[in-house]
Amino acid sequence: LSDTLFTLFPRLEKKDVKIWLGFLCENLAETLSHNVELESALHSDVSRELRMANKVGANKKPKDIGDLLDTPYGKGVLVGKRVDIYPGTSIEVTTIKLSFGATFHGPIDSVGFLIEDADACDELESAVVGVEARKRDIRKKYISPLRVRCTSIYCVQQSLFQYLDLFSVQCSRDAISMLLDAVEKSRSVSSKASVDTLLSSHFEEAMRMERGDVVEGAQAAFSSDSGVGHLGRCEMFFLTQEASANNVLIRVLSLLYCPSSDSEANEWDTVTFSEPLLLDRMTDVLQKFIVSERDDGHKIDPNVWRAASESGSKFAVHCTSFAAVVVNILYTIVGFSDEQFDRQKGTLFPVLCSLISIQSEQIRTLVADVLNKKVSVLLGISS
Repeated sequence: LSDTLFTLFPRLEKKDVKIWLGFLCENLAETLSHNVELESALHSDVSRELRMANKVGANKKPKDIGDLLDTPYGKGVLVGKRVDIYPGTSIEVTTIKLSFGATFHGPIDSVGFLIEDADACDELESAVVGVEARKRDIRKKYISPLRVRCTSIYCVQQSLFQYLDLFSVQCSRDAISMLLDAVEKSRSVSSKASVDTLLSSHFEEAMRMERGDVVEGAQAAFSSDSGVGHLGRCEMFFLTQEASANNVLIRVLSLLYCPSSDSEANEWDTVTFSEPLLLDRMTDVLQKFIVSERDDGHKIDPNVWRAASESGSKFAVHCTSFAAVVVNILYTIVGFSDEQFDRQKGTLFPVLCSLISIQSEQIRTLVADVLNKKVSVLLGISS
């Protein structure tokens, strides 16, 4: 439909072009919103199922160092326990020395059950089979569809970029608001899912089952650089979706806030509408990026930062996933008029100062560009 519309535009009157572009904008917004609602429902359902599954085996958790356990990878001995603290939650992780020599690390809810005596083994085997069957059902019913839904949302969001220039000058405020609401909903849902640690471990298990790897091979495939690059876990899926949503929001709002002098101006006040939304989104992304880069950036191979705009495709960490978004934000700031930058200097300058120490040379170069082209004007220095 969209390709057909573009071929017809030269023969349509201006008012008809506006009508059709408004229809396309609203249609894409509805498509995106519907997919996000399905994704959110899947996330809620799988979270409920996982909580119920954990309660079933709660009374069979390993208790003490030296206990003999039966795991999905064979029998082993519990040799260590630790508690990993995350924002808003904590996970008890066990270390098990398996009978064939490998060492397994995993959440206490998923590593296996205590073997108390020989007579309990048969009952235990049945319990393990039942739990594993339930996990397979959960992966089939929720995890795989959730990955597919996340990927489809990302594709819809990426397809928006080819229309945003036209939408910004031709669509009504209501149509633009509808699109922004849909993308913001995607950003919010993916942000929540990306920090779901229980869901993350099941994403990894699903990928491991699909690969058919042994423990050592699968673990090596899923992590690198001090354990930050978990390619099979949900962080990679949802951080990519969240970063894409932020890119769309910033692109739409920047087009409204900095309309091109070569294009026809929209009929409504796009600058006043977009200014608070754009600054809020930019500040949120930059501040979270700075915190993540400070906490995790040193764990990542320095070579990753040589192409910051591409790093998110390899490492499931907030700072690498959002590096390309930060690059686009800095390009947007460079495109501000001197008067626009002057009005926002109190918000932007402290964040720009924090970006000076970022490992990415591409980001530091863009910060220098902003200082040279925008801050120098405020200081009365010719760049």
